[in-house]
Amino acid sequence: MSPLIPGNPEATIRKMDVVIRAALAPSEPSPQDFAVARAAQQARAQAQRELQEQRQAEQEENGGTDSVNLALNPNQNAQDSDQNVTNNGNIRSILQIYEAVDSINENRRGIQLNAIN
Repeated sequence: MSPLIPGNPEATIRKMDVVIRAALAPSEPSPQDFAVARAAQQARAQAQRELQEQRQAEQEENGGTDSVNLALNPNQNAQDSDQNVTNNGNIRSILQIYEAVDSINENRRGIQLNAIN
């Protein structure tokens, strides 16, 4: 079963944001939690691409109507794009931090086992 919501990339993006937050919510996420977060990030990126394609197709269909909207709010597309880049970067950073913490915890467990033996 695909995590994507067919025909609704915006809903998929919202759903994947929830999945990512849930997967990374534990104070010590497991490797499975990280795997779920990575898969959700990939699904979110795919939905983001689909949404961009939809918007481009709508813009082409409207034959310039969107240029009127853009003229009324020229910074909206740039703001949306900047926000998406920021969100994706934050998620990647969080995943890297959790993976580093997980690695440290694994090293601690190994040291403790060696001390016991």
